[in-house]
Amino acid sequence: MVEGSTGRGGRPLHRVGAGFRHATRVALLLLGLGGSGPLMAVETALPASPVLEVMKLPTCGCCGTWIKYLEASGFVVKATNVQDLVPVRQQAGVSEAIAGCHTASIDGYVIEGHVSAEKIRQLLRDRPPIKGLVVTGMPRGSPGMEGPGAERYDVLALQNDGTTTVYAAHEVADGPADADDGLTSTGDGAPPTAAPSTATHGVPEEQAP
Repeated sequence: MVEGSTGRGGRPLHRVGAGFRHATRVALLLLGLGGSGPLMAVETALPASPVLEVMKLPTCGCCGTWIKYLEASGFVVKATNVQDLVPVRQQAGVSEAIAGCHTASIDGYVIEGHVSAEKIRQLLRDRPPIKGLVVTGMPRGSPGMEGPGAERYDVLALQNDGTTTVYAAHEVADGPADADDGLTSTGDGAPPTAAPSTATHGVPEEQAP
């Protein structure tokens, strides 16, 4: 190198070269390619949690209780009040024969009725080729319908052709609806089962169970 030579901006060339070598060393360290030197951890941005979007009647108290339960379980929930859920269900591909009291969607799946947080997480983790999950009606003892007189119910897998199979069964004696031992997966071959319900839609928020 010729002493006194300068590069762009009048900077001495030896300083330009040193700066380039330093920048290269930092880049290699960030990539984990720094030879025998210590490796620097590279932060990776984690994907944001998918939002559970819920469509419900403005007077449905158990819907509000289910939403609070999911939020307490770590879900991000966006609720919208509508005056009629029939067109919402039609658009989601949910027939009235298996309808719950609210219709939700998350990450490309439909969630109809009082489905537990555990089953929603399992759905998102396993990513089965189905339309979504359904709990028909408002069975007592399901999330958002807690209280005495719990009853047996099934969580249905809604297939892409509109048919249903049993995704998991909740037995009365098994405890909380979202406990692992309270929901027994039965596989895709089981026949569809509709859960019984004695509750009605449109319970005022202040009378929520």
